[in-house]
Amino acid sequence: IRDVERSRGLGDVYKRQDIISITEKIDGANSSIYYDKKLDRLRCFSSKNELDFSNQLRGFLTYVESLDKEPFIKYPNYIFFGEWLVSHTVIYDDSNYNKWYLFSVYDTVSGRWLSQDFVKKFAEKNDFCYPHELYYGPFISWSHCLSFANAPAYGTQQEGIVIKNQTALEQERGPHILKLSLIHISE
Repeated sequence: IRDVERSRGLGDVYKRQDIISITEKIDGANSSIYYDKKLDRLRCFSSKNELDFSNQLRGFLTYVESLDKEPFIKYPNYIFFGEWLVSHTVIYDDSNYNKWYLFSVYDTVSGRWLSQDFVKKFAEKNDFCYPHELYYGPFISWSHCLSFANAPAYGTQQEGIVIKNQTALEQERGPHILKLSLIHISE
């Protein structure tokens, strides 16, 4: 852990008592939604392309087309990022698939990520899934953060954890997001 801290400069970003959130990292398809005010409709994307008839991201386009655009209309400058849970490397319980897990929101005007509080409240208010939150509170240590690894909520396996430093986000210290993938770490 100390080598990781030194090599990435994480000791400067993750300070004791910074408020952090730790959520389960979900292994599906990265996706996003935003409301296009000019077209008066929701548009959706994979991690690299806008979705259309020939590229539907395994049902995500159909899912977005079925959504009510009203919750998004208030936020035409926001891009809503999530994970469309479809079969990939990690196997989950069947009941978790074909759902969208909202994990981040980006404001294109300010050029900043919004707090996890906003993300959670938006997800809850509009009946979107939010990734299983393992911890929300002060940063204690890297060992403490790693203690939440291998605590799967969606099946018998966990891809990893995502640690977001809310204090660093507010103070514009970066990077404020750290993703630890367990399926790529050998013991």
